[in-house]
Amino acid sequence: MKTMSIDGTNGSPEARVEAPVIAKRSPAADRMRRHRARRRLGCRCIQVEVAEFDLAGLVRLGYLDSDDRDDPIAIGDALYRLFDQTIARG
Repeated sequence: MKTMSIDGTNGSPEARVEAPVIAKRSPAADRMRRHRARRRLGCRCIQVEVAEFDLAGLVRLGYLDSDDRDDPIAIGDALYRLFDQTIARG
């Protein structure tokens, strides 16, 4: 294995440091890796259009705070809680 000194030159053997080569994955490769991991777990990633009426219902049922009506993360969490309380009961 070829080594280089810390400053990138071929200095004396005492100054050489072996550094592992780390390959960066592309964003597309990362997305595909996450997609395959979700599939293995039986999960699907989908987009859902949520109407204002639906948000009002989530607030009324207590799954969403009215201040969080424009927060996509909070809306997703509210939907997870709704699913857990209704569908998961089986």
